Amino acid sequence: MFLFVDDGAKYNYNRVLELSILFYEAQRSGKLPTDNRIPWRHDSALNDGSDVGVDLKGGWYDGKSGRHHDILTSFTQTCIMTFSPYLHKHAS
Repeated sequence: MFLFVDDGAKYNYNRVLELSILFYEAQRSGKLPTDNRIPWRHDSALNDGSDVGVDLKGGWYDGKSGRHHDILTSFTQTCIMTFSPYLHKHAS
């Protein structure tokens, strides 16, 4: 559910927010939920860290290096999903 009102503005903020969230869904790593909306993204990196006894499953890949990150990307995703409705003056 998106909270922006479509007032005929130049930008479709509903679509921007939707695509931003979809971008992060496409970057997920580890065991994916059954409601995964990205058809080409499957479970990945399930054994990361097992060679040294550390569980590194989960997180997100960054766009270029194949590494995945947890804290910084989690913070960014939280900001997008939490504060986006407040950043647009027409949020309901």
